[in-house]
Amino acid sequence: MTDGWFSASGGLFYHFKALRFRKTLWLPFREELEKFLLEALTSIPSSHRENLILVGGSGGHCLPDSFLSAFQNIHHIDTDPNARLFFRWRHPGLPVRFYREDVFDLKTPLPENAVWLWAGLLGQLGLSFSEEEVEKKRKQVAFMMREKTWLSFHDLYSFRAEVERERLPLKDVYPDWKSVEPDLKKFYQFKLELRDHLTANAWEFSKSRILLWPLTSREMHFVEMGARFF
Repeated sequence: MTDGWFSASGGLFYHFKALRFRKTLWLPFREELEKFLLEALTSIPSSHRENLILVGGSGGHCLPDSFLSAFQNIHHIDTDPNARLFFRWRHPGLPVRFYREDVFDLKTPLPENAVWLWAGLLGQLGLSFSEEEVEKKRKQVAFMMREKTWLSFHDLYSFRAEVERERLPLKDVYPDWKSVEPDLKKFYQFKLELRDHLTANAWEFSKSRILLWPLTSREMHFVEMGARFF
């Protein structure tokens, strides 16, 4: 989790990658993410867009202004000490209030009638906690979101490839995980070994899809984008 200057899944290393790859390797992922968020936005009435609670948004490097600007107030929760600096720089002018807190142990009260966007954090839990602890937090998320409209994008699986992204027979977007598997079989010769982020089938979404996110030229992530409306 992005809980310090340097961490296994965030911190300054993540921001450096964003500065280097955001407009190149990350561009297809960012475009597909924006499409999904804007599609989901059409199912959220304008009367319900007063508050967005953004969890784990960090510097907002992948988040589109076209979605964020639809909300009157943004409440940004992240333990990353760099989040405020990069987010302000990346999204100037947005009405954001920052909370440097752990979302699972919040001390500050938040608006009740709000849309929630979990921006990558749920896929990082498996990097920081045991399977037992991840399962507890998955159940906690389900309880927290039980009567809320919420969206999340989070890692399902990741791997390091022996070749560059352009040589891998993978699409930028898939409708579901079953449609990913035939493409994975095409490059078993690359000795693919997936890392499970413990998020598969963890939550029920009204709509979802799978995005490929090449974090670097050889570090690939399969990301689930999901939305549920209340």
